[in-house]
Amino acid sequence: MIAYNQTEILNTKRVSVLDELKEAGFIDKAQIQAFEQKNMVLKTQRNILLRLCFAFLGMLLYGAIISFVSLLFMSVIDKNFWLPVFVFSLIGLGITEFMAHSKYYAFGIDDVAILGFQGFFAGAIYILTDNSLASFATLAIIGALCCIRYVNTLSAIVSLIGITGFVCICIIDYGIINKFGLSFVLFALAALIQYANYNIKKRPDANVYQDALWAVEVFAWALLYLSVNYLVVREAASDLMGFSPTYGQDLPLAFVFYALTFVIPIAYIFFALKWHNRTLLWLGFAALGFSIFSIRFYYHVLPPEFALMAGGIVLFVISYFAWRKLRHKETGITYEKDRFTQSESFKMAEALIANSQTRIASHSKSEMPFGGGGFSGGGSGSTY
Repeated sequence: MIAYNQTEILNTKRVSVLDELKEAGFIDKAQIQAFEQKNMVLKTQRNILLRLCFAFLGMLLYGAIISFVSLLFMSVIDKNFWLPVFVFSLIGLGITEFMAHSKYYAFGIDDVAILGFQGFFAGAIYILTDNSLASFATLAIIGALCCIRYVNTLSAIVSLIGITGFVCICIIDYGIINKFGLSFVLFALAALIQYANYNIKKRPDANVYQDALWAVEVFAWALLYLSVNYLVVREAASDLMGFSPTYGQDLPLAFVFYALTFVIPIAYIFFALKWHNRTLLWLGFAALGFSIFSIRFYYHVLPPEFALMAGGIVLFVISYFAWRKLRHKETGITYEKDRFTQSESFKMAEALIANSQTRIASHSKSEMPFGGGGFSGGGSGSTY
């Protein structure tokens, strides 16, 4: 099912780790080259800027092929518009298979081809059926299949978007439950995704999909918070149900959303420090900032200067307790300096060690003998 050799994928990921160690000064380039010579690796692009450049070139290539095919289907576009769109998706699939067969992985061009294949295929289903529910279901299924076969992180996100959209359409358009319950359903969905992701990580072959599982985890944590955020829920209620509270009115169960808007970010930060999860820590800080923005978007409780002072005090208290918690930690999230950061102290220590080794080597024993003298007591020998 997987288009690549699993051992080669793992070796490619190991090279990425070795690059980080080289940047930190622990190993040199020759050691990485020796590893690549002994182990088969895939052709990948670890530089994110170059990968984006190749992705842009891939879009130009994909667009040129689509333009040419559109001219061939000009006569059937008016009556069967889904057919050329379906052909566009097959072109993306063909490029993806060719790149995989040529051992290109996460190179940029293949990312564009995979996303193009999924997007055009879901678009063709929507045009053919005129049903958004079928289109989201297609995204969910095809995204999961592409993630499994091509070990593609973006496809995992596409699949989760399809699942989330499918649930939303079922509630909004088909009225399976009351629209106001959408927030709680998405909250439960995020918890379910996180639980499934936790169990998948325990599988022996989960190392191959490490990046995709990380993306699923981030998506689930973000969906868990946004589904019950007060601003998101209120604006969604205004758009979907026409809810426009007057003076003195508020959302039903507003106190629940007020509480969860702040409880969840604080819980994220607490468990991030407990579990040493850096990703969850950054999400917690981002969610806490958005929570403050959500409340001040509707209620200006304090003037801006007092609000900034209160925010500074809160941040100081959080920083102090985080420092107390992390100052003696040596692994995970720690107060110690990052070993992968090339600081000036690290460079000075490196130069000092090299200099000391040079000085020790220079103080070797000389071949010229130095003995005592024997004239009038002027020397240091035993004779007079």
